[in-house]
Amino acid sequence: PYGNLFKDHFVFLDSLLGKFLDTLPENVYVMAISDHGFGEVRKDIYVNNYLRDKGYLSVKEGLDAVSVGKVAKWKLVVASLLDRIGLWQIYLKHRRAQLEKRSAIGGAGAETVRSATALSAVDWDKTKAYFSSMSARSVRLNLKGREANGVVPEKDYDEFLEKLANDLLEMRDEDGTKIITKVFKAKDAFKGDYVKNASDLYLEPAPGYSFNQGFAEKTVMPSTQHGQPRSGDHR
Repeated sequence: PYGNLFKDHFVFLDSLLGKFLDTLPENVYVMAISDHGFGEVRKDIYVNNYLRDKGYLSVKEGLDAVSVGKVAKWKLVVASLLDRIGLWQIYLKHRRAQLEKRSAIGGAGAETVRSATALSAVDWDKTKAYFSSMSARSVRLNLKGREANGVVPEKDYDEFLEKLANDLLEMRDEDGTKIITKVFKAKDAFKGDYVKNASDLYLEPAPGYSFNQGFAEKTVMPSTQHGQPRSGDHR
């Protein structure tokens, strides 16, 4: 019954755009832009799995990182109810403030409650780098003097970052497919007063791949979101 729903919606939006354009003088230029594109996704990359396997990240002894990092279904139901009555954003603001105090990194390390849950099994005293969240698509160093439990000395930052970037570019799927096509250093990609708040490395996945947070049974898994199959994502 919903086969034409999205098509009809875009036809409707296009008609509104046409009405808007008809009201403009002839000498007015209109530019259409987007903050991101969209593309097909078949598989998810669990970067924290890879970092753990390479010795960059450690999990607390005795914990199953996969099960600990999953958000319980009842919590998702509660979140949905809070959102409906307008309290979810208030809770998130409070929760993020708590995370910032605990992480001392301006909230970038765990930008959502879901991200914080996914990282709850990490042994920070033995972790040198971690993947923060799906939306950030980035890796942070657990840097001394910046993170609450930083272990990487500042004097080793550049050398360590270079090695980590090279290792990430070597990530492969089980069939040998290269799954990370580019790695950008924040200090090279960004300028301005807030570069210090950025993660250290930003990753670009190969076509057909996206990222997921936390841990999974394998580094590369069929793509899912909220427990459901996922066939597309921001690019």
